Amino acid sequence: MSCENFEIFLTELERQCNFAGIALEHINMGVKAMNLEFVWYSIQSFLIATANISKILWPSSKRYKEKGEKLRKVLDISENFLIKSREFRNHFEHFDERIDEWIRKSKSHNFVDSNVGAINEIQGIEQEDIFRNFDHKKWELIFQGKTFNLAKAKKEIEEIYGKIQKTKR
Repeated sequence: MSCENFEIFLTELERQCNFAGIALEHINMGVKAMNLEFVWYSIQSFLIATANISKILWPSSKRYKEKGEKLRKVLDISENFLIKSREFRNHFEHFDERIDEWIRKSKSHNFVDSNVGAINEIQGIEQEDIFRNFDHKKWELIFQGKTFNLAKAKKEIEEIYGKIQKTKR
């Protein structure tokens, strides 16, 4: 990868880090205003930006694996970053498939979605029946019993951003 191409990827990583930061600010604004549509729009935007960072640093294609390794090495990014996984973005991107699967497998068909609050406030519902839940106090996103810690993801993105700034100097 040429030096010029390397700069292009650093610039795109920087942009996606900025987009993630904007989305996080918007989540806060939406929670304060109790505007659930804005909260969920912003969470989705955060997940897309985070997945874009992940795809650059950990490409799924073998063809681009070396590029990702070089970028991670230069930026000193470890393999155990939470944002490496694109699982939660995939839940949102393939939401229709998750519903189809739920329809086939759910015993009670109690569909709970787009909730903002502590998950333990929802009583009498199976975890598989609770789709998108955002605990705004813990900064955790929960999807059918699986948890994604937005606070930790934010710290990782801030770390990546800081390393990009040092590299660009």
